[in-house]
Amino acid sequence: MEPGLWNAWLFFVYYWLPMPVLRAFRPATLDSLSGGEATPSKARKRVVLSALFLAALVYSMFVPLKVGTLWFYIGLPLALLGALVFGLAVRELMREELESSPLQHGAYRFSRHPLYVGEIVMFCGVAVACASAWILVYAALTFGLHAADAAKEEEDCLERYGGTYAAYMRRTPRWLGMPRRDEEGVGQ
Repeated sequence: MEPGLWNAWLFFVYYWLPMPVLRAFRPATLDSLSGGEATPSKARKRVVLSALFLAALVYSMFVPLKVGTLWFYIGLPLALLGALVFGLAVRELMREELESSPLQHGAYRFSRHPLYVGEIVMFCGVAVACASAWILVYAALTFGLHAADAAKEEEDCLERYGGTYAAYMRRTPRWLGMPRRDEEGVGQ
């Protein structure tokens, strides 16, 4: 294994890049995403996710994409699809203020957590395109950490946005799917 230009690190940089951009141009949006007040468990999760990411980033510099193999042709479209979902979710974060209402359109129309969905799909695709079990383990661990907090994040949004978010939850799947019609007509 040696560092290379066409290695898995390209996707890790793409995943990391929006956060400093959001911090620079939309700090209030990034603060809203963190769910308000920092708690010890949120701090631990952030440290664990950062450590996992840094370890995976360093590892990814040495893991080539298996260009020309079946692994690559199956994994790359999956990785690009995940990158697209992730990018569309970030785009919505750049365009909207989260002070008065939750995001409900774009990628957020099909998932209450499109950043997480895009991330897991992208890194699973990268794992396949590189034939790397370790990147797949990274994707699974990261998604597990996010999934464990999803319900708490939604409780925080219910507190913050009230009935608007409750209607959004009835219409929109947690992970991925077609939006449902809101039977009560709230938020339509």
